[in-house]
Amino acid sequence: MIEPRLALWVHRRLLRLYPAQFRQDYEREVVSVFRRQWERQPGAVWTWLFFLEACVSIVWNAPGEHLHMLTSDLSYAFRAFRRSPGFTAVAIATLALGMGVNAALFSVVKSVLYGTLPYDKPDQLVRVWIRNPKQGFDHDISNLPRLEDWRRAASFQGVAGFTSAKLILTGSAEPVQLRGAQVTADFFRVMGVRPQFGQDFDVGDDQQGRPRKIVISHELWLRQFGADPAVVGRQLELSGRSYEVTGVAPPLIRFPQRDVDFWTPLVVDDRARQNRGAFWLNVVGRLRDGTTLRQAQSEMDALSRTLAAQHAEDRDLAGVALVSLRDDLTGPIRTALAVLSGAVIFILLICCANIAGMLSARAGTRSSELAIRTVLGAGRSRVVRQLLTEAVLLFFIGGIAGIAAGYGGVGVLLRLVPPELPQLQDTRLDLTVAGLALAASTAAGLLFGLLPALQASQHDLASSIREGGRGLAGHSHSRRFRSVLIAGEMALAVILFTGACLLIRSLERVQQVSVGFDPRDVALAEVQLPFARYASDAKMRELYDGVLERLRHTSGIKSATAISNFFLGRLPESGPFSIEGRPDRISMPLTTDAVSPEFFSAMKIPLLRGRFFDERDRADTVPVVIVNRTTADTYWANGDPLGKRITFDDPNNQTARWYTIVGVVADTRRAGADRPVFTESYHPLAQEPSLTMEIVIRGSGARAALQAALHVVDPGQPVDRFVSIDAALGDQMASRRFTTFLLSLFAATALVITGVGLYGLVSYLVTQRSREFGVRVALGAQPRTILWIVVSQVGRLAAYGLLVGTLGALGLGRLIDSLLFGVTRFDPGSYFAAAAGLLLIALAAALSPAVRAVGTSPMTSLRAE
Repeated sequence: MIEPRLALWVHRRLLRLYPAQFRQDYEREVVSVFRRQWERQPGAVWTWLFFLEACVSIVWNAPGEHLHMLTSDLSYAFRAFRRSPGFTAVAIATLALGMGVNAALFSVVKSVLYGTLPYDKPDQLVRVWIRNPKQGFDHDISNLPRLEDWRRAASFQGVAGFTSAKLILTGSAEPVQLRGAQVTADFFRVMGVRPQFGQDFDVGDDQQGRPRKIVISHELWLRQFGADPAVVGRQLELSGRSYEVTGVAPPLIRFPQRDVDFWTPLVVDDRARQNRGAFWLNVVGRLRDGTTLRQAQSEMDALSRTLAAQHAEDRDLAGVALVSLRDDLTGPIRTALAVLSGAVIFILLICCANIAGMLSARAGTRSSELAIRTVLGAGRSRVVRQLLTEAVLLFFIGGIAGIAAGYGGVGVLLRLVPPELPQLQDTRLDLTVAGLALAASTAAGLLFGLLPALQASQHDLASSIREGGRGLAGHSHSRRFRSVLIAGEMALAVILFTGACLLIRSLERVQQVSVGFDPRDVALAEVQLPFARYASDAKMRELYDGVLERLRHTSGIKSATAISNFFLGRLPESGPFSIEGRPDRISMPLTTDAVSPEFFSAMKIPLLRGRFFDERDRADTVPVVIVNRTTADTYWANGDPLGKRITFDDPNNQTARWYTIVGVVADTRRAGADRPVFTESYHPLAQEPSLTMEIVIRGSGARAALQAALHVVDPGQPVDRFVSIDAALGDQMASRRFTTFLLSLFAATALVITGVGLYGLVSYLVTQRSREFGVRVALGAQPRTILWIVVSQVGRLAAYGLLVGTLGALGLGRLIDSLLFGVTRFDPGSYFAAAAGLLLIALAAALSPAVRAVGTSPMTSLRAE
């Protein structure tokens, strides 16, 4: 038989499963009934059965009692909210703002940074970059000889190369320009992609003499071939050559660029396969199972040292950088998204702090109600539970409103984000983000509602009832609590505003950088000639000369010229060169561009020394070249480059082509105002024609004029792209502008919310001290004295917030170092602007309550006393 003392002890412990208020009201009676029933049991068996029944009953009924009490608390909370519609609406709107921007931005972050890449085991994919510090690149492209060397690394299952390509699809009413990539035969196997229909390339398809094959993208299959599966095996006429369609890629495969239409095997001549000094090939690799990125990097570092000892072209390089494919795709925007994520979290904290202050003030106005509940038997834990339930419910409703706002916010963000971000097509506010938002709202309700609830439960019954609800409102703990919250809000706002000022000043500095040419009223169109019809230099020159001549005689066209690669945000192709009379081959790459003679004058690029190209520079004359100032200063710092000769071939080869320098022009920043200046060389179009040229037109009606000129010269030649250079230069800063705009918007939002919270606090303090102000006025105090009391209180809060915020901005500023240009994180102007912004907001928030305090009536205050 169980001992009575043990049974009673177990019974008391089980009663703790009930809510505290229930135990306070009924525990003594329940224990008494249990003891009496225990004593009445006729035998040991019945005693055991009674004990088990009592225990099971407690375990069974206790959750229901909790649910009943929770339902009662929620019902009471809803009634309390209905009695204060203004408070409820402001609180929910504030929370909806804070949670909405978080839900919207984190939906974008989740899609871009953590979305599923459409490849098999995507975490094994890495980009392989060359570190080329002399040219200013931490991540530079490579070539086929290095690709073959890297394939020997044991860390890789496979290593593939690719480069951009363009083809013209004929056979329809109008020729269609396609963008794609030339890839090594193992590209799809390395990427882990199986065609949706057909197959990819066979081993050896990238060798000379093999039949031409092509894999088309899912988007091209839908757009151009009507989703016909029979396209596999069909012969397509592309740039004058026949290609067999071997497969259709699955949806969402947008690599190496978003607008990829096709992939063809990379077929090059023996010279390209052996040229170790050129930089033109992108490389991607797949790690072996179980191999980490750090292990692979260690092996590649050792391999790079070995190659540097064997090849002169590798000696000035700083090894290889392995970057996961996900990080490579998101690298340019990852820091910006991290900064913006921190900003919206700050906004949420400011909103939550505002609501906590509102809850504290509201609890102060309900002190009489809470005192009466205490008199009627509610314990302190019951009061805390009720107030905490109200806080959590308020935050939960605010979270739901925030999710609704976030759905709309995602659409707004997608219209603002730079289009080059990966995985944007999958961006949506899904159940994961919504669930996290509700969980965060609930947790914030518990965190920010607990202290106001605890403070509200510490009331003086007599004073609360006597003052009719004003007793707690003036409690010193409540005032300090709200003051700390506002100071914290100010500190967070200062951090955001300082960061926004730094980015704004960076954007201003970028925009002030001269690109070295005049981009106004200039359009650029890219023309890709098919090799089958333009295999000779003479035919290429004939087309370009014909097009440019017709453009120059077109009404509205001021100038027309051509260049092989204007860059416009793209990295230039380059290679090593040699200077006549110098023994060592210069491995630092020199970019090469073919230009028509009018290019420099048309783009208003100044001539510094020598001459421009003219009619003397023909295909049958001495090869000449013009270099930019950076090239001249780098290699002829103490001399004159004019008349000197350079070659991109082996200088010891009798057939090496030597170029005589005839001019030096100013530097340009065609790759972007925030990019370094390249060492550049320009060659006459007549001597170095290219299958790919960009026609640069200054004037009105450029598109129609170019299409008309091409139609006359070659009706089957389409224009690949047509852009305004001014607009394209602006697009290069899209990511920078996006980050600056959003952070500035978030900073302004934080300041406004902080100002609203500060206004509420100052109004609250003025109301609580209205009797004191009236007495002071009655005793002869001047209005400026009352004004100074209010302003000094606000000033102290602003000083605390500014101090903490400035220290926080200095500490967190290193996180945005990579986003800055022309300024450092210690820029004094940004900190001064943040301080000025905070002080203006503080002054605006304090002005109305201060004026109200000055106008306090002494008679009203004395009558109240």
